[in-house]
Amino acid sequence: MPRVRIEVNDAETLRQLDALSPQACLAAWTEAVRRLAEQKALKLGDRIGPRVADAITTREEGLTAEILLDGPDARVGEHIHSGGPIQSSNGKVLAIPTKWNSNKEDFASTYGENYFILLRSRKRNRAYLFKNPGKGEKLGRPMFVLTPKTRPQKPRPWWPDDAEVEAATVNFFEENF
Repeated sequence: MPRVRIEVNDAETLRQLDALSPQACLAAWTEAVRRLAEQKALKLGDRIGPRVADAITTREEGLTAEILLDGPDARVGEHIHSGGPIQSSNGKVLAIPTKWNSNKEDFASTYGENYFILLRSRKRNRAYLFKNPGKGEKLGRPMFVLTPKTRPQKPRPWWPDDAEVEAATVNFFEENF
């Protein structure tokens, strides 16, 4: 079990610590470590970082506190940290943009019902979404490939490790006491 040992030798700091309640000290300490996790989450990128940072919460019960991912974007943060294949949470297929899709930031569901036509490949057992051609137009390149899950993604560890939590703890006590 990871532990952080803090030794205080200064008489003035000891007097300040005695004036605080243990719950108040724990709450402030937990908030400092939560801010560290939030700062690391914001470095994940402009699109994903703020969503993951908002999913970081704290729970305090007596003299025990924990910092965790909770909420709708917790799954995204956990997946970025640990990697693995991307799968749909509701059992539907994923629409992955192809190299011919000019706007890779859009989701297939944002285009509307009659925008795409679905064609299945006979050789590779895949399904593709093509832009519905107008009258007299040829069928273009596929914009999305439909798949139940992606290839495994590499993990990008961002959650604070023990050394970072210890550094944040030392920093917290140096700033406040």
